[in-house]
Amino acid sequence: MIAASSVRHSAVIASALVSFLFVGIFITIRRSNKQDVGHAILRHSGCVSINFIQQSSETSVSATATSSTATYWPPTQSRISLALPSEYEEPVLSIPQWCANRFEIPYLTNMSKTQTEYCNPVTSTGSFRCFNTPLGRKERTDSFCMSALSLFNPKEKQFQIDCDLRHKDQEEVEKPIIPIQQFPYYWYQTGPRILMERYLKFTPSIEHVPELAKEPRKFVILVRREEAVFNIWHQMMELMALTWTLDVLRISLDLVTGLPLFTLDDIENTRIVIEDNWADGPYLSLWTMFAKRPIIRLSEISAEDSRDPETIIFPFPGETNPMWQVDWKAQSCDHSTLLNVFLKRVLHFYTIKRNIKQDDSPLILTFIDRREKRRLTDKEDYVEELKKMYPVVQIQTIDFAAIPFMEQLKIVVNTDILVGVHGAGLTHTLFLPPGSAVVEIQPPDVSPKGYRSLAHLLGHHYFSGHALGSQGDWAFEDVFLEKDRFMRLVGIAIASMYNRGSRNDDVI
Repeated sequence: MIAASSVRHSAVIASALVSFLFVGIFITIRRSNKQDVGHAILRHSGCVSINFIQQSSETSVSATATSSTATYWPPTQSRISLALPSEYEEPVLSIPQWCANRFEIPYLTNMSKTQTEYCNPVTSTGSFRCFNTPLGRKERTDSFCMSALSLFNPKEKQFQIDCDLRHKDQEEVEKPIIPIQQFPYYWYQTGPRILMERYLKFTPSIEHVPELAKEPRKFVILVRREEAVFNIWHQMMELMALTWTLDVLRISLDLVTGLPLFTLDDIENTRIVIEDNWADGPYLSLWTMFAKRPIIRLSEISAEDSRDPETIIFPFPGETNPMWQVDWKAQSCDHSTLLNVFLKRVLHFYTIKRNIKQDDSPLILTFIDRREKRRLTDKEDYVEELKKMYPVVQIQTIDFAAIPFMEQLKIVVNTDILVGVHGAGLTHTLFLPPGSAVVEIQPPDVSPKGYRSLAHLLGHHYFSGHALGSQGDWAFEDVFLEKDRFMRLVGIAIASMYNRGSRNDDVI
């Protein structure tokens, strides 16, 4: 179990002060003549020692610490996390460690400590560093990376970096540092490995790459989206993954500059470069939450667009989102700081207020009207029956696929009870007012848990019922739920709202 720490900010400040003692050392070593690094150089500062040792033809770096074990090189970079973005507040409740490691602040801070530099700092002007988490699906280790001082070659449609890839040193051999060639592949051909194989070229000693980037520094977020660009669940999974990628960079220190690897100021000089050829989709504008330069397709980048060195970010793909780990298996996680920060950012982007509803205001029930597959048989009749049985409840039927995303959000933030057949529309659970109710009509013979998990993590009431059996494909077949079971299921959800806050209505 974990609990909020009252000394977190003090520890962050102390760690940051220690880290700056190494900045000058690191810069000096990077700029040293290669011939002068053949001997061992030992520097001491407090409890940490840094050794640059010549081994055969490779210059390697190792670290030892008397107070803690350094997992990756460079040692101070791998251990220090800067202050979290202001939106994050540590929960005041105790949370199971399994849940905290995936849905709370430790997901970010633990990852920040895994920063690994893959370039030899003596023989490279560029920097290629990655972060990882061993908590991926099926015990997979997921990684994201950033390539600093990279130049785009418009003829080859590749980014090039002056990076002499280094070998593990003796201490790192037994550490879980993953070679780039062993990074996992992800569905829809997404993720860092496939993009790096196609569009990143490690080319030591590129003559025209300057040693230091120009100010202001520029960033490219290279993205290959999943093909399901019209599916809100898949798109939110990807956008969350990018959010957390950037938040890890915001709390990770660059020893060369003494700055976080990414800041809010950098958003103005960041652009999304889309590698895929899918349609824009209804959620494309949301990517500009993180990048104010115009979105561009990789195929459209010209020589004029690529004159200056840029830092290329290869973010986590949507499949790495911890929500996929609770998509088919129920867990006891009932709070998520990460999800709450994400939904607030989305609403802020659209300037939509998530007002806490007045307890004396009428309850609003929104029924998701699916039009293509997994439609509820006799839904019109059922909805009319609901209106007769609950005249004080405002009941509306909405085809979310037919209206812009911003308009969808305006409806959802004022919804008390969200009802629908299993499908992407229930992703709107993210944006419901606190303490709302979610009703999921599940297809026969399957029991997905994604929307149950989403509701629990955000503090909503969740109710489900299975439709009758069918011989067809559950993903496409319409579903049938008897009217009396439908009325009971939705009625339970409505009744759960009768005593929310100061509301005090009789249930029977």
